[in-house]
Amino acid sequence: MLGASHESADFATRERLADALTPRAVAATVSGLVDEVVTITTCDRTEVVLACRDSRALAAAEDALRDLAGTGGGDIRVLRGRAAIRHVIRVSMGLDALILGEHEIQGQVGHAWRSAKRAGTAGPVMAALFQRALHTAGRARAEVGLGRGRTSIASLAFEHVLPALSGRDGVEVVIVGADPAARGLGRRLVEAVSGTVWATGPGGEAARFARDIGAERLALDGAADVLQRCSLLVGAAPLPAAVAAALRAPHRAGPLLIMDMCMPRSVPPDIGSLPGIRIDTLDDLRPLARRADDVRRRDAAAAARIASEGTAWMTDWLAGREAVSAIRGVLDDVEALRRRELDRAIRHDDTPETVERLQRLSRRLAAAFAHAPATRLRYSDDPDTDAAVLRRLFGPVTPSTLDESADGTR
Repeated sequence: MLGASHESADFATRERLADALTPRAVAATVSGLVDEVVTITTCDRTEVVLACRDSRALAAAEDALRDLAGTGGGDIRVLRGRAAIRHVIRVSMGLDALILGEHEIQGQVGHAWRSAKRAGTAGPVMAALFQRALHTAGRARAEVGLGRGRTSIASLAFEHVLPALSGRDGVEVVIVGADPAARGLGRRLVEAVSGTVWATGPGGEAARFARDIGAERLALDGAADVLQRCSLLVGAAPLPAAVAAALRAPHRAGPLLIMDMCMPRSVPPDIGSLPGIRIDTLDDLRPLARRADDVRRRDAAAAARIASEGTAWMTDWLAGREAVSAIRGVLDDVEALRRRELDRAIRHDDTPETVERLQRLSRRLAAAFAHAPATRLRYSDDPDTDAAVLRRLFGPVTPSTLDESADGTR
């Protein structure tokens, strides 16, 4: 795993990484170097999950992604092996989110994996990892109650903007964009605001969004007047040019708070320097997030134990997958030996009863002989090398070597 989050980089750095490490750009950069890749981009992180059998190719992919990240590359952190598995699972559970236990991140992680699958960059390893991560996240919410209380960006954003609207009649709110966070915030605003909540944006998506949350539809070509007098603007998608132009026009009717909920930012920074306009970003929700976290510390400790179980499962799955070819080789050698010795034995008595009895006995002996080596190979750090040692010590076995051993000449 390679990337940055709210824990390792500031907002500006995360914004640069989100601009640079888009799923399409990442896939093009690592094509031919790694086997599978999934890019997770949310409001508080941009992280790339890579799967590759060749450590040198993986290192080359990491270097290439640092180059792609440009000025933000120095803030990238890298996790490998079990640490990377654990991280993906914890992210899915909301244990490493801006809001401890945030439930929206589970859907965002699932969306990132499914998008990569449709794009052809996610295969069996990512399927196992992300399915296990999502399963573990669901289990934590069901078993320990992780996610109780204010556990969404929408709920914290609502609490953050409410003081700017309280005690005022006839206030107007404009929402640009229709992502899940905007939907949750919009519903709360429609219920709480004594005034009008407008939804605007290109195409029919804004109209559907307005109907879903009970807001009014605001056409872009008639938005200027409303934008001049609104008290709150929620940016959940890049601002259309008409909206940005209206905000830059002089003679505002009153102060305007812009809650920018995007990564990268949806609102051009210069708008925040205009008289009467203030732009807040997701990082401004941190104080509220810390207070909300205190409620769920005990739940998080129990969820962390569930995360460890999910990590162990995935680690075992990978170990078994890596060792499959080595184990198969050893089992094939044992089976070949069993068949040869069975053929030799029944030359002297090939009655059906004898053949059946020897078949059962030889299979039990072969299974008993292969069990310990196969188990050790499954958990070996280097199964191919260990399998080669086994073959040097015990075979490949042929009838001639058996005869030599019996004669004491080997």
